[in-house]
Amino acid sequence: MRTETRNLLREYVDVRLEAVQPGKLEQSLSRSEELHERLWSQAVAATEKDRSAITGLFIQSLNEVIDLHAKRVMAGLGSRIPAATTRD
Repeated sequence: MRTETRNLLREYVDVRLEAVQPGKLEQSLSRSEELHERLWSQAVAATEKDRSAITGLFIQSLNEVIDLHAKRVMAGLGSRIPAATTRD
């Protein structure tokens, strides 16, 4: 489980870095959300096996990553000030 989670986190970092490349934003956002779901599934499975403080910290950290992603999307895409228009 650790190996798969580690690989998912590495892929997530790559996808987030790819998001800043021109024309890659939509695809990167979609893939990021897919990875969130897969990582969350890993977290649930880890909790079922082990309810230690370390597992709790993993879940807390993952939750923060997902929340920050939502805030970035809202700030970057949902809360933009419209471009100024000129009157002719």
